[in-house]
Amino acid sequence: MVATSFARALSLTLKFEGGYSDHSRDPGGATNLGITQKTLEFFRGHPVTKADVSSLKLDEAAKIYRQNYWNAVCCDQMPAGVDICMFDLAVNSGPEKAIRILQVATGLSVNGILSAQTLAAAQHSSPHTLIKSICRLRLSFLQRLTLFATFGRGWSARIAAIEREADKLIEPATTSLTPNPKDIPMSQVKNIFQSRTIWSNIIGLGAVAVSYFGIDTISIDQPKILDSVAQIIAAGSFISSSVFRVLANRKLV
Repeated sequence: MVATSFARALSLTLKFEGGYSDHSRDPGGATNLGITQKTLEFFRGHPVTKADVSSLKLDEAAKIYRQNYWNAVCCDQMPAGVDICMFDLAVNSGPEKAIRILQVATGLSVNGILSAQTLAAAQHSSPHTLIKSICRLRLSFLQRLTLFATFGRGWSARIAAIEREADKLIEPATTSLTPNPKDIPMSQVKNIFQSRTIWSNIIGLGAVAVSYFGIDTISIDQPKILDSVAQIIAAGSFISSSVFRVLANRKLV
């Protein structure tokens, strides 16, 4: 959950929303920076004109986006990447539709209400899988609209771009899960070298290697050698731990 993702999400969404427009087939009517005349009226609390929409500034638009869309779908509580995905969906199709799609993607009952259960499902889902599912469901919904013939190409490109950017946000978290060999506990290293399977493989590979030099390895009793190696390792471990314990006790005296 990354609260600071809002600025990045807004910047990405505005690339697709653009500036002022008043497309005859757009049901939103006069729109600027993705904010419709009706949305601006609701935010300001009084009627506005198309000229008001045209003169809308970015700082006010950002406040509307945060209040009406980012906060409406609790993006601050979404996993990184999923937050951007949900925000753009809410902007494009409304917060309730975004919540419904999220509920379908997470296998929950669909009611359009962002409950604690819905949030928990989003938080505990695989971000990569959830982003992909949300984008697929979003595109499927838009393809059923009559306006898809007019705006479909742009919508499809927008969803693809959002999915790519959302995935980028969760890559650092994914790669950080890869353990650094330096961070492996010593006890784990000890267990590796005490593994009979590891030593059996080492002895087997050694036998194959020396066979290339004409040495007969068929008669080698590998189980017996393995037992001997295990006994030597156990004895060495006991002796080394005893020595270190004696040394540690002397330092404490």
